[in-house]
Amino acid sequence: MAPRAILFDFYNTLGSGLDPDDCIEAAVLAEFGIAVDAVALRAAVGAVGASINGSDPIDHSKHSLSPEHYLEYLRQLNAGWMQEFGIDPQHPGLFERICEAKDHPSRFFLFDDTMPALLRLREAGFR
Repeated sequence: MAPRAILFDFYNTLGSGLDPDDCIEAAVLAEFGIAVDAVALRAAVGAVGASINGSDPIDHSKHSLSPEHYLEYLRQLNAGWMQEFGIDPQHPGLFERICEAKDHPSRFFLFDDTMPALLRLREAGFR
């Protein structure tokens, strides 16, 4: 049986985040009155990204049970850099605000060829 649907992930397939060199975490920490060296923070946060984008697959089944489970998974992934900078990962509202800022729709864009490719697939009968 021929496939009827195609599933894509977003990052580096259909689009990406705006300005990958920015440090939204530093901006959010500043909102909370916490000053950090943005360059050092960017490196620490980048190490987290490198660890989850490595060659070893990650089983997300436990983390995908609910938004709360996923938020806790992200908090655990980021706890290292937070503690390294003297920040309590359980600080009320802080990590939630970081996630909210990182996921804001204004920070994302589609690649130029995304919509034409998706339209061609739809015209070919794929969902």
